[in-house]
Amino acid sequence: MLIGLTFVGAGFYTMNRGFNAKDQVKSELVAQDIRIGQRFDANGKVKDEAVPAKWAGKQVNSAASAKAQADIINHHALKATGGKSYAELAQNDPTRTTAFNAAMLPPPHSTICECRGRSL
Repeated sequence: MLIGLTFVGAGFYTMNRGFNAKDQVKSELVAQDIRIGQRFDANGKVKDEAVPAKWAGKQVNSAASAKAQADIINHHALKATGGKSYAELAQNDPTRTTAFNAAMLPPPHSTICECRGRSL
């Protein structure tokens, strides 16, 4: 009985920590003020086919929107590298840095990420 109550208590503690972590990640995302780029330009022409219409212009503030932004970045990186990942590129390939940045870091010159109202 005591072991069962211990596990129930541990379960509640773990759930609480999980919700706390989710709130902390959301706060960090909101503080970064990252916005997903626009899919269409002012004339209604497709500006960026990688941007899902559902997310266009929205703030990255959840796991789902962060995943959408990561997918957009990955799409652009694969387009720039001819469909190859970082590991598939030769060491002297000039697009290797692009693949690395897309996989590991926020892109330094992305047109799809608009932070604090300006394009990076």
